[in-house]
Amino acid sequence: MSKISIISALLLGASLPTLAIAQDAKKGSETIIITAPRPQLPSQNEVKGTNINNDGAYDAASILDNAPGAAVIKNGTQTGIIQLRGLSQDRVKVVVDGVEINPACPNHMDPPLHYVEPHQIAQIAIIAGVTSVVNGGDSIGGTVIVNTKAPKFSKSGKDEIGGNLFGKYIGANEGYEGSASLNLGLENAAFSVSTAKQHGDNLKYKGGSASNTGFDMRSHKIEGALKLGPQVFGLELGLRESRNVGTAPLGMDMVIDNSSNAILSMKGDYSFGKVNARAFVNDIDHVMDNYTMRSYTAAASKMKAPAKSHDTGFAIGNEMNALGGTLRFGLDGHQNIFNVTGENITTHAFGQTFVNSKRTRLGAYGELDRNYGDNLRGVLGVRFENVESNTDNIAIVMMPMMQNAAKNAFNALNKKRTDKNWDVTASGRYKINDNLSLELAAAQKTRSPSLVERYIWNPSSTYGAADGRNYLGNVDLKPEVSHQISLLGDVSIGLLRIKQSVFYNKVDDFIQGVAMTAAPDAILKFSNVNAELSGAETTISYILSDNLRLDGNISYVQGKNTSSNDNLYRIAPLNGNFALTYELGKFELIGEVKFAAKQDKVSKYNSEAQSPAWSILNLRGRYNLNEETRVTFGVENVFDKYYYDHLSGLNRVNNAALGGDLAMGVHVPNPGRFGYIGVNYSF
Repeated sequence: MSKISIISALLLGASLPTLAIAQDAKKGSETIIITAPRPQLPSQNEVKGTNINNDGAYDAASILDNAPGAAVIKNGTQTGIIQLRGLSQDRVKVVVDGVEINPACPNHMDPPLHYVEPHQIAQIAIIAGVTSVVNGGDSIGGTVIVNTKAPKFSKSGKDEIGGNLFGKYIGANEGYEGSASLNLGLENAAFSVSTAKQHGDNLKYKGGSASNTGFDMRSHKIEGALKLGPQVFGLELGLRESRNVGTAPLGMDMVIDNSSNAILSMKGDYSFGKVNARAFVNDIDHVMDNYTMRSYTAAASKMKAPAKSHDTGFAIGNEMNALGGTLRFGLDGHQNIFNVTGENITTHAFGQTFVNSKRTRLGAYGELDRNYGDNLRGVLGVRFENVESNTDNIAIVMMPMMQNAAKNAFNALNKKRTDKNWDVTASGRYKINDNLSLELAAAQKTRSPSLVERYIWNPSSTYGAADGRNYLGNVDLKPEVSHQISLLGDVSIGLLRIKQSVFYNKVDDFIQGVAMTAAPDAILKFSNVNAELSGAETTISYILSDNLRLDGNISYVQGKNTSSNDNLYRIAPLNGNFALTYELGKFELIGEVKFAAKQDKVSKYNSEAQSPAWSILNLRGRYNLNEETRVTFGVENVFDKYYYDHLSGLNRVNNAALGGDLAMGVHVPNPGRFGYIGVNYSF
């Protein structure tokens, strides 16, 4: 039976008002990023500054790269995996237009943000750490909610036709992005259609180019909205195709990826409260191989791996005045069905990796948000979830002589598992005066193991770890249970505003690979350990004059495997950015400094290498030619530095055989100096 999970851009301290901001943002042509590393009032949520907007982004994940508490794991140009406060992968819930997307690739070369073009995004909400139970469960790191542009109703009472044309060139990879959309708005109905295309060649860095880093993608979407009395119904149909997306740090590339989705929604404002309901289905057909883009691959080693991921789900929630405040409650669910096979192209040997692996989650929640006097606001929420996982037996293996014993042992297991998970969140915001407030939030959050973590029966590289190691699943894994606490101080001194947060997160039964032998390249079996994460974030905004302002943020997190006294793998070092923005009439000019410290707190069990510190300068500009046309332009990495992010993967591609320059085993670098220009025309 199909099931789905709720999507709401709700914050712990101000759930529904934030969603209202998010929905309004869908109506505009400019991306609005809402950051919420902790619960806040709606007036504090919206951030439109250039310190986090990135006009030079060549994929959707890059837009989040500057947000406080956020970082991006990069295994390829279009494979950005979001990390929030040191946690990533399935620990961070990513929702696109209400859809929870499970990647079809076990290596997550197609994470959820792969399925969004940057210019199609209208709004992003980032909720790091403590997250409202209304946002859904089954994640402990936070939530990223993306809304693309939606149909617009007529505001004049007359039929209105409008549209948008956009084009952008990016010199980092000789890439381009283009899109076109058309909207028909009536008083009680609205329809829109859009199409987009992205293309990029190999990445250019100071000193050369990196092979297997290009991509080619296109998407199409049709949407409709209908007002019937107090209700608004919506329908969205989307298609997306990706071809030859290079993932140099992984063993294969994404050569074919086709996805489709259908979303049905309803919003109603009734006397008893506000109702939001949603249902979706999302399908991905995915093929990865090691020979289409890596043409040097020996004939005997040519492998391909088709995969399918099928998501369905529902959500229904209600908001009403009760118990002296605002009461929110609802039901939601999500089911994923997962299949992966492998084939040797030369010998035609065929094997199964996942066979009808199924994970079903059903949840119920309630949350009370109320004021206690004029200066104190509190939120208390509870969520219960039932998570069931199962998989069929493996019938066919690629190498019977070597794999039959492991297959038979796996098939003999009772593979069905049921977890009953509880989430509890509590927060309070105390306004000391008009210039100072304090917020305290605490939560227990739970995540059940994924299908990959439980059921990968044959050792294989997985989850985009890009560490060169093979992983083995574990049917008996326990759910991760996170106990989090965070404190925020928000102070205004004249035209200066500073937000300082600190957090601590203790995770019982944290899931990671543990070496099965003492060998340096031992197989890592997914196992439960204990972990702790702690850190801080600082954001500032200072209005220097009527035309000049300074925005900036600094983020730091450290993670420990307390079971072995080792560092957690692949965590971003201290990093941040500062942007000086000058506005004059139609012009907006930005100078931005981005930086990261040396990362020497690395994982021994993954043989993780340290990374050096770096800093770069970016120059950006925006010019409004008129009300319809806007031009964006800029130069990134002005001083043409060679640098790489700690979260960038290690190159596994023989560049010498493909005409590239990057050595094997080194981090894929960030681009050298490059320029970009984009034109947006709305009518």
